Amino acid sequence: MPDLPGAVTYFHDIRQATAAVSAPGSGSALLLPVISQDTVWELAGAGVLLPRKSTSFGPKPTAGLAMRVLGLS
Repeated sequence: MPDLPGAVTYFHDIRQATAAVSAPGSGSALLLPVISQDTVWELAGAGVLLPRKSTSFGPKPTAGLAMRVLGLS
C-alpha cells in the first residue's frame, strides 16, 4: 500500500472504523491488537522503528496541562 497522504485513515474506535468501510467499495478496516506501553519502551530501547500511529496512546493530555522539564538532574 502506498504511503501517500490520505491513503490510510486511522480510527481509535472500532465503531468508527467499521462504519467507514460499511459501504461497498469503501475500503477495508484492519483491526489490530493494542501494543502495551511496556512493549513500546522495550522496542524503543532496542532501537526498533515502529510503524506510524502504532505508538499513539490516548486520551491525550490537554495542551499545557502536563509538562516535564527536560535536561535537569
